[in-house]
Amino acid sequence: MMSFLSRIFKKSERPAPLHSSQLADATLLVTHAEVSVRHGTGALLRNIFRDEKELVIVYSQDFFGTNEIGSRSFRVQHGSAPFEKVVAQIKEVLQGIAVRRILCVPFYQDEVFTALAAANLSGAPIALYVMDDQNIHVREISDRLMTDLVNQARVCFAISQPLRAIYQEKFKRSFWFVPPVVSPDLIASSPPGHLAGDPLKGVLIGNVWSQDVLNDFRRLVQQSGLTIDWFGNAGKPFIELPPEELLSEGLRLRSVLPDKELVAELRQADFAVVPSGRLSGETSHDWLARASLPSRIIYLTATANIPIIVVGHHDTAAAKFVTQLGLGVCCDYEVSAFRQAVAEVTADTTLDQIRRRANSLGPSFSSEGMASWLWRSLELGKPADFRYEDLINVNPREDAQGSVDSMIQSAKISEPGSAWSEYLSWLTFAVPGMLVRGNVDAIAFALQHLPSDAPLLEIGSFCGLSTCVITYFKQKLGLANSFYTCDLWSFEGQKLGQPLADSRTLTHDAYKNFVRESFLRNVRAFCRTSIPHTIEADSDTFFEKWSSEQNVIDVFGSPAKLGGPISFCFIDGNHSYAFARRDFENTDRFLVPKGFILFDDSADGSEWDVCQVVKEVLASGSYDLVSKNLNYLLQKK
Repeated sequence: MMSFLSRIFKKSERPAPLHSSQLADATLLVTHAEVSVRHGTGALLRNIFRDEKELVIVYSQDFFGTNEIGSRSFRVQHGSAPFEKVVAQIKEVLQGIAVRRILCVPFYQDEVFTALAAANLSGAPIALYVMDDQNIHVREISDRLMTDLVNQARVCFAISQPLRAIYQEKFKRSFWFVPPVVSPDLIASSPPGHLAGDPLKGVLIGNVWSQDVLNDFRRLVQQSGLTIDWFGNAGKPFIELPPEELLSEGLRLRSVLPDKELVAELRQADFAVVPSGRLSGETSHDWLARASLPSRIIYLTATANIPIIVVGHHDTAAAKFVTQLGLGVCCDYEVSAFRQAVAEVTADTTLDQIRRRANSLGPSFSSEGMASWLWRSLELGKPADFRYEDLINVNPREDAQGSVDSMIQSAKISEPGSAWSEYLSWLTFAVPGMLVRGNVDAIAFALQHLPSDAPLLEIGSFCGLSTCVITYFKQKLGLANSFYTCDLWSFEGQKLGQPLADSRTLTHDAYKNFVRESFLRNVRAFCRTSIPHTIEADSDTFFEKWSSEQNVIDVFGSPAKLGGPISFCFIDGNHSYAFARRDFENTDRFLVPKGFILFDDSADGSEWDVCQVVKEVLASGSYDLVSKNLNYLLQKK
């Protein structure tokens, strides 16, 4: 693919003339190549949007000759044209088309320009779906352009955990994991029942983009003495595939088959191979192997329930996904390691385990309803639910940036896992807030390991989402701990008595009252049998009242006795250094040994000063790091 990079510097091409009919409610899909089953990105987009009405596809490269779906499609390249000319060109393309929403899957700069111009012209929101890294390991898309696109997007997705991690770290923006999917009518209803054959039957599907990887793989197969059937490769113009030479080496090229015929072949095979990169820095396309999740892995898993061997480095996205989900193994390009891997996955017991595991996961990768899910997520600015996040529980020994610094320091307790539930999905549909998924896991973990029945405390409540989450786990775990929250509903940048931004009808006062009333309504609805004591005060005033053990009336009109020890505190108030430091110091005065503090917005690289407070607390040696996902959960020694 890299041999085609020069094409983006060609003179801008004039788009094909528009059809005379108009589209009044169009979805704009911006991608680098035709939506075709001939390549992984195209096959995935085809699966997702095959039933999308009024789908308009704008792409920059002509590799395969046709788009297999869509009401309209236009090949558009911008070259080095200034943005005003880009806008003019996209305006011409979109004549007669009212764009409702935009999905951008960027590979070249052209896609970024097109999406930004289309949003500029139409006002339509952008969903960004990063399937291949072209900004960090490969600098095809400039930082300025990528930053503009990330900032403009209402919601951001990434196709793999490693890809999500590096983009989330660089752009300080949440990226959500969304894996490849397959057509529901191809998903296996039951795993194959046959034992491994003699001789063993191996398969490879899809393209190998790197000539270096192909050369390594050819040598490996030849030395192993095994035969691999290779289905669906694109061949020229990407790489040279001499059929007779490959066959003599054990690689048998097969034609591109219709899905049902291909799946039938795959279900008769004993193992599948996915050639990947060495990550040595010396071969082409290491960037692709490092972060991109090949869609063929999901296809093999969901349709054929077949064991997968990833050949290459164990840190590739493919290897991490396969091994983490128990779908196969990873080995290097040494023949002895490859033979051992084949023997391992085709052993009767292992073969059966992998097939059953793959079959249980298969329905999770169905494309059915995914387009609607994407658009609902675009409306919300976050995942409509966590169906894809739940497929892989984030390992608390690695933070979302891929660092091992989050290793748990205390070996006396277990580590946080996924605590999400259907109830929380419904809750987050209804209650607004900025609570990241890692906070939910951290809250659940802390409440499961409370050292005493001392009260729980939340500093900063906004509309009540985190309040409702804490109450949910408190009730679920049957805890008797009292729960106190405090908030003055005074926000950074708030200007009481003045209009809200450029609104002619709303003031900052009205906004504050609305948020406060939303909190009361949400808590009464979702915490009705265990309403916390919420004190309308800033945290400094709250701790003054707590220290003097005052009797107060909370915002719900209930009497509350303040004072005494605390077993857990969620610090989510003013994030400036002075406030965050005082919130910690005040909490620390009352926190019992082995009590927990969760610092919101403390993720590495966060712009908030609370990050500095966390570093100082850890440096003091008085607290252990429990987890970092994305924010820090600490336990008092």
